[in-house]
Amino acid sequence: MKVGGAGLAVGGVETPPAYAEGTVYVPVVNQAWVDLFTEAIGPNDIDPNRLAVGGFSAGAVISYSTAYQWDQIGTTSYFPGDPHTKLGSRPQAAIGASGFLPTADGLAPTTMASPDAPTSFIASRFDQAADYRSTALTTRTARSNGLTAELTSYCTEGLHAEKLYSAHQAATDLQWTTFLARELFLYGNEPAPTAEPICAGV
Repeated sequence: MKVGGAGLAVGGVETPPAYAEGTVYVPVVNQAWVDLFTEAIGPNDIDPNRLAVGGFSAGAVISYSTAYQWDQIGTTSYFPGDPHTKLGSRPQAAIGASGFLPTADGLAPTTMASPDAPTSFIASRFDQAADYRSTALTTRTARSNGLTAELTSYCTEGLHAEKLYSAHQAATDLQWTTFLARELFLYGNEPAPTAEPICAGV
């Protein structure tokens, strides 16, 4: 990968800490990417305070993790000049399809707090690859902590990731465009965040 004309090598994954109840471990290299881009785009007339992350399936898990674990930066430097700052690792928004914030014990994550990034996701109730119950738990936990956690649920479907997005592209594009315009302060006068219901029985 080339950034700013200089080659980039990213390596080294820290040993996961022991799990406490409701905690999450995500390799801190995810946050290092945010740090890297923040450093690389600053001199290129791109506002590093308008950085969003997104992904499908495993990418959606990383997107959620970056939104909610940005402050767990570890101690490893991942590129020359890594500023190793928590705020430098925080995105301003996260979007995705068919993801959740995994925990070792299946209990609600305990690491969410008010400084975490707002999220906007889509998911299907009968997705066989990304357990909707985990997506629902992630959303409920974020909302209970006062965070913006948009989730559009397709309660009669089992589509996953790109197939889910493709089936609902127009609605999802509107959802994510509105969300990003609001959270990245692109235009102004955007609608308030949505809090659509989670599928019944979950």
